[in-house]
Formats: sequence, structure tokens, C-alpha cells
Amino acid sequence: MLIYTVDAWISEGGLPIKVAGDTGNGQVADFAVLAVGESITVQGYEITVTADDGDTHTVQITKLN
Repeated sequence: MLIYTVDAWISEGGLPIKVAGDTGNGQVADFAVLAVGESITVQGYEITVTADDGDTHTVQITKLN
């Protein structure tokens, strides 16, 4: 499962979609393709893939303090 963010506030011509771990300089610092049981932290949230049956992907999103 590829993890990415979408910023709806970016105006036309901007780049609203970013792969998780994108450092902004053309490099991706974290591996954003996750398998079941793997997690990544993005913008203060931990995203964990909890299930994947091939057609349905289930994730848990936890806000970190």
C-alpha cells in the first residue's frame, strides 16, 4: 500500500499530492510502500496497515501527542 498525503489548500498549479516521507527536494526519506503490520509517521500521525486481502486495504491512523 502506497502512503501519500493530499493538501486541498494548495492552489492550481501546485503539487497537492506528496508521497509520505517526501523531503521536498526530490528525495523520499522513508519507504512509503507498506505491508500488513508496517507503519509510517506522517505529519504527526502514525499510519499502520492492519489488513490487506488484495481488494480491501485496512489502515489504522493514530494522532501522536
